[in-house]
Amino acid sequence: MREEPIEKERKRMPREIDMEAMNAKIMVIKAAARELHRMADAFPAMARNSARLLSSTKMLEINLSDIVDLESEQH
Repeated sequence: MREEPIEKERKRMPREIDMEAMNAKIMVIKAAARELHRMADAFPAMARNSARLLSSTKMLEINLSDIVDLESEQH
């Protein structure tokens, strides 16, 4: 019997994940991306790429930061 891909991933994932530390890193990335985007007025490629970076950061927030925020509100 062949093992499902999701089960393989679960076995590889660490048992303890420091979501607070990961969330802090996401916030650092977000702040840096915002700063780059503000600085990119006369640099169209930088403006586009920093906007993409902000979009990717938003996906990270949806994946992790929202969970961390909900957990902290419950405690």
